[in-house]
Amino acid sequence: MRAKRGLLDGLKNAAAETGRKIGESAKDFQTKRELAREYERLGEIARERSRARAFVSTEIETLVDRVDALETRARDVPVSDDGTEAGGGVRGLRAAAAGAGRKIGENARELQTKRELAEAYEDLGEASYELAKSGAIRDAEIDARVEKIDAIHASLDALVEESKEPSEGDRFRSLRAMFTDDGVHSFSAEGFLVRLVQAVRDEEGGERSSRDVYVSARKRRRTLGLIALGTGPFFAHAANQVADLYCETAVVCEVASLHDLDLTNDDVAAHMLMLWSISNDLPTARGAVRGHPPVADILGAKLLALAGEQFPPDPSTADIAQALWGIRAIAGDMAKGSSKGSLRTVLFTGHRTKKVIRRAERQLGVR
Repeated sequence: MRAKRGLLDGLKNAAAETGRKIGESAKDFQTKRELAREYERLGEIARERSRARAFVSTEIETLVDRVDALETRARDVPVSDDGTEAGGGVRGLRAAAAGAGRKIGENARELQTKRELAEAYEDLGEASYELAKSGAIRDAEIDARVEKIDAIHASLDALVEESKEPSEGDRFRSLRAMFTDDGVHSFSAEGFLVRLVQAVRDEEGGERSSRDVYVSARKRRRTLGLIALGTGPFFAHAANQVADLYCETAVVCEVASLHDLDLTNDDVAAHMLMLWSISNDLPTARGAVRGHPPVADILGAKLLALAGEQFPPDPSTADIAQALWGIRAIAGDMAKGSSKGSLRTVLFTGHRTKKVIRRAERQLGVR
């Protein structure tokens, strides 16, 4: 009798836990849908304000052009309803079947166009959000929408915190090990890169689809950001920079795995040097990973040329991470025509995540 009661209690507890997880998943799904809608609304506002020349941004204008093209395509999708009767007999049946097939095809095209249009508005909204957060665009209506999106992001972060498993704090052990003793270590800059790749491979794994790469990239950045914020001196005062470097390295590793590219840690490290604008070509990057010339020498020259800053002669892991991130950020801002003052870390929004994945695919030659 006692054994039966224990079994029933176990089943009840399991059912309650399953119900809790289903409830959390539903809440998470609803919040993400709300976030997507807010980005779409922000995209609509940004489109109107861009047309009115309330602000000037090449990136926004490019995305507005894409929205305009999809709006035109949506209007041009034919409506299959000519009002004619098919008639009787075999010929009538064939005509009716052909008409039904045509209508199904047109409905599918209409649905696909509407889906692409919603994604385009979402991308436009996310790009506007990033620019507004950086101060690159100023607009009262956009700022109000950005505040609402910030609140939804906070709700999502709270849901992540609530749903974390007890072992969540044990994540990123290899990465943490690189930053013990307040970031003071004696390994070289090229050693840092190779260890960063290994830290990714220690933590991440499993088969991934293209969709999985996208979803895991966003979740990873949010989770790592929350862990970094909650552990004080973790990453030696370079938490956001390290999170960006780790997450982008993880995307490259997952894209390589998705396309069955057999890359060593040194190979991935070389690709990261190119992706972050440290090296200009792959042979030079591969040589730098082997210490010819040392990555520290390249970082020192780049920092001095781009930012007028000196690289420490005996850098800590935090110094190396900040130098890599700084050069990557300056090069990115120069490519977009932004000023140095806009350097920042940003959330992995859907728009930014897609850009990182596309850059990784181009870097690895699979796009």
